[in-house]
This record gives sequence, structure tokens and C-alpha cells, in this order.
Amino acid sequence: GTGHYLPPNIVTNREIERRGGLEPLSLDRARSGVTERRFAADDERASAMAAAAARQALEAAGVAPESLTCIVHASGTPEQCLPDGGPLLQRELGLGGSGIRAFSVHATCLSFLVGL
Repeated sequence: GTGHYLPPNIVTNREIERRGGLEPLSLDRARSGVTERRFAADDERASAMAAAAARQALEAAGVAPESLTCIVHASGTPEQCLPDGGPLLQRELGLGGSGIRAFSVHATCLSFLVGL
């Protein structure tokens, strides 16, 4: 199953141009393929966002979280150094004392591919 999470704070190309002092339409969709970005709020933690996406994926697959044997957290944006994202995600899923292995893969933008 697959899942996703999008922070509710939408920032458009025009806003990025304004903030960055860029010329209007310099971030045109035709050039970048992007029209907006989602910015996490100060109180939105990476592990909570990952857990929301993981819950969707588990539900779509019809898999109970307790039946997992390993949690691979693949991200280029660590929440903190120790404990790393894998155990933080495990805790957010309510599996903190489960004994399910949990670890992270950090490979910048390629983390997802490396994690596979």
C-alpha cells in the first residue's frame, strides 16, 4: 500500500519569488514543473508526518501495524540525531515497545530509492 502526508501550509511559486527577491515568473511551472510547495509548521515533526503516511499505506495494504517485522525510515530530513527517525516513527505508530526493528536510511534526495 501507499500513503502520503502533505502539510496544510501551501507556498506558491509567486510567494517564493517574492521572498527570494526573484523576478516574477522566474519559477514558472513550464521551467520547473512545480507550482507550489508544502511547508511544515514549526510544531509538525517529521516522525508524525511519516506516521500519517505510514498509517495510510498500512490501511491500503490491509496490514496491521503490529504485524510488521521491520520499519525502514528513509528520509533526507532527520528530525534529530539520536534516537534517529526509525525509532521515532516506530513510537509514533504506537509500536515503541514492540521489539520491531526500526532504522533509518539517509541518502539525501535518494533516501527512498536506497531504502528500497
